[in-house]
Amino acid sequence: MALILIVDDNPDILKNLSFTLEMQNYDVLTAENVQQALGLMEEKNQIPDLIISDILMPETNGYEFFEKISANPKWSTIPFLFLTAKSSAEDIRYGKSLGVDDYITKPFNNKDLLSAIKGKLLRKQMATSVQKKFEELMDTPSIGEEKSVKDLTLLTVFWDDDLGPKLRDYFPREERAPFDIKEVAAKLFNGIVLIYGQKNIQSAEGILIKLERIGKWGYIYFDAYPDETTRSGQKKYMIGVIASKITYFESLRIKDILREVSAEIKSQKSLNVKTHWESIRKVL
Repeated sequence: MALILIVDDNPDILKNLSFTLEMQNYDVLTAENVQQALGLMEEKNQIPDLIISDILMPETNGYEFFEKISANPKWSTIPFLFLTAKSSAEDIRYGKSLGVDDYITKPFNNKDLLSAIKGKLLRKQMATSVQKKFEELMDTPSIGEEKSVKDLTLLTVFWDDDLGPKLRDYFPREERAPFDIKEVAAKLFNGIVLIYGQKNIQSAEGILIKLERIGKWGYIYFDAYPDETTRSGQKKYMIGVIASKITYFESLRIKDILREVSAEIKSQKSLNVKTHWESIRKVL
């Protein structure tokens, strides 16, 4: 079962929340402060599947704790929930601006909290599944010895009812990539289809995954728009960013850029891939 780390300086909250989660068959770790939590993760190598943290704690607060988690490549993809009495609109906006997955205010409803936990764990599981499926599909990866100076690729892939995933555009074109762009693009799309199913690629969604076989990270954003010429009535597409490293913080800013790309695609405007590539380059 999933391992959940709870960090709160209130012993009663630790006890009650631990009981609630254990009754749902979750494994639970608890820490009364950030230093203790980091000790569990660093020294004892107990890496949780999800973290629930208070904000107002002595020495190191919850915001600083989240920044430490996000800055560590081993931990940056762990879903993170704030559980706190800080419930003003400004507090919530600040937490979400950092990229926290959810913000639950005290006093909280157990049903709402459990629903948020379930959703975040499912999202992480799906991202892991896409990553594994991609690795399985990439049984004969084409990895070149030469590395692009810019080391960043932006691509768009559309589903064709007859041909399957079809690479429509990518940038840069003039440099030799250290992998087969068409192969990677097609197999990323196929991995998403195999995990999510064709019918579920109908609304905007994005995931950050590590592409071990080609030594890259990818942020994959997929969406669809109505198109009666297709069998499903939906034109499905994927926008992908592939780079040597993408942190969780960077993926949040990239997602905003890809939303703009998606809006242009839906409006049927001529897409300037280079312009968006330059915007992403500034993020990385």
